[in-house]
Amino acid sequence: MEIKAWVRRPGITLALIDRLCVFRKEYLKEDVYFRTPEMDIGRRDLRVRRENETWICTRKEKTIRDGLEVNDEREFTLSDGPSLMELMEGLGCREFFRKTKKGRSYSYGDLTVEVSEVAGLGLFVEVEKVADSASPEEIARTEEEIRRFLAEAGVLPEDIESRPYAVMLRD
Repeated sequence: MEIKAWVRRPGITLALIDRLCVFRKEYLKEDVYFRTPEMDIGRRDLRVRRENETWICTRKEKTIRDGLEVNDEREFTLSDGPSLMELMEGLGCREFFRKTKKGRSYSYGDLTVEVSEVAGLGLFVEVEKVADSASPEEIARTEEEIRRFLAEAGVLPEDIESRPYAVMLRD
């Protein structure tokens, strides 16, 4: 489960994240999204990602409620990302957008916190927790935990962004 928000006050938010969280790594994530004609943009994505020197393929089933993104993801590493992308196109999948994120990853308890500069959009903070279940109780607890962290990090509720990056880049 994840919530992303615009970083509108970087001096405040970045300083608070540096103070509250444990730094993990810097990253460069280059994503290529594919779909078949029946796939809905931003709801069911097939993504091939190059993160630093690692290739990862992810299939997402996504729902968004009040800015909380709940994903059922299937993910695996690849030895050759470009060959998989070529194969997918040969099977009729079409690339529908690319996204590049450069940033820093942190941990805050069992939350993953990423501060990303998304090419063409701006600066975002994404807070994620991998949950054991998608029960309504677990979703509510996780959402509360993430929103509490965002408030501690100086992110205002109105800065939460519910649109997927694909939709924002398309618009």
